[in-house]
Formats: sequence, C-alpha cells, structure tokens
Amino acid sequence: MPLAGLAPAVQRIQPGATIWIAAGTYELSQTVPLSRSGEESKPLRIFAESGERPVFDFMGQARGSSSARGLAISGDYWHIRGIDVINAGDNCINISGAHNTIERVVTRGCSDTGIQISANSSQAGDPTRAAHNSVINCDSYENYDQANAGENADGFVHAVTTIARQFDPDFDAATIELRDSKTGKYLGVTVTVTATSREQLDDLYRALSSHPMVKVVL
Repeated sequence: MPLAGLAPAVQRIQPGATIWIAAGTYELSQTVPLSRSGEESKPLRIFAESGERPVFDFMGQARGSSSARGLAISGDYWHIRGIDVINAGDNCINISGAHNTIERVVTRGCSDTGIQISANSSQAGDPTRAAHNSVINCDSYENYDQANAGENADGFVHAVTTIARQFDPDFDAATIELRDSKTGKYLGVTVTVTATSREQLDDLYRALSSHPMVKVVL
C-alpha cells in the first residue's frame, strides 16, 4: 500500500514486512525513530526498489544538535538496504537497538558520525543493547562535527581533504591512501598534491601540523 512518507510507514510496519523506497530524494526535517522490533526470522525491512538509489535528506534539521539524528534505531531486527542518508544535524544513523543490519548504505554530510552504534546512557550497562548489529558494504564520508573540529566523527579525512584543497584546488580526494598504524591506534593519511613553490609546501605543512586532529606530518 503506497504511503505518503517514511514516518507513516514505519509506524505501521509489522514483523516480516518490507517498506520499499522508490527512487528520489526525500526531504526530511525530523528524526525518523525506528522503535518497533521485528523477529529473528521476521525482520523489519526498509529496502530500495531494485536498481534504484533513494536518498533521505535531513538538511532541514538544525546542525550540531544531538537530538537531530536521521534514522534512530532503538528497535531490534531492522534491515536497511540500498539507501543514502545525508545531511542530518547529528548522526546520519544512530543504533541503540540490537540485531540490526545496515547494508549498502551511504551516510554523508552529517554533523556527527555517519553510523554510530551506542546504547543510551540508561542502558549502558545492558549487554543486550547496541549489540549484534551488522554494517555491510557501507560508505561513510564527509561527516563532520564542527563543534569538536571533527574529533568524534569521520571528520579526520575530511579535515585533511579540506586543507589540501586550500593549497591545491584541483586536489582529487579519490587519490587519498589510508593506512592503520601497527597498533591500530592511529590512521595514516597520504595525500598527493600539485605544488608550484616551496612556500606553498611550507604553508601546507604548517596548516596540517597545526590541526588538532593531526599528530605528525611527514
């Protein structure tokens, strides 16, 4: 049965049912709470229609507000597949429930982490909350919390990219190379820029070195 929007659909969904999302960009200004729960053999599904790539755009939310999330999954046994979730005021997708699957989803342009899995403070000691969730073949980029200079979002690479483009407007972010440290504590980012002077390189070095998220520049 066709419905006018995502919110009415998630309020009516029953275990084992699928909400099919047609192509297009859906402009949203309120968090969509996924608080119902499915079952292990009957998950609740939000799937893109075959061959389509729908977009949930939360640009209408206030930026930097911790309550302005895109999809807030507090229920269990949800399966979301083939959708872009963009421009939320906080997390693109926040998961505090369990046994949920996020598959072939892109999260970008949000004001905190693209996909965050964390229990609410009242449930922090409950091992069944924010547990047994799967993130499969997803991309998350250009999510940046301005208040913390990107510290607790995937804003590190975004920050480096922004600085590189200040000194090389033609810088191609697709050429970035990422490498974890041996202990997994740090992330190495290699960027290749076109430099026309020693002064340009020195200024780039100083800009990177002074950023609060950067530890070492080589």
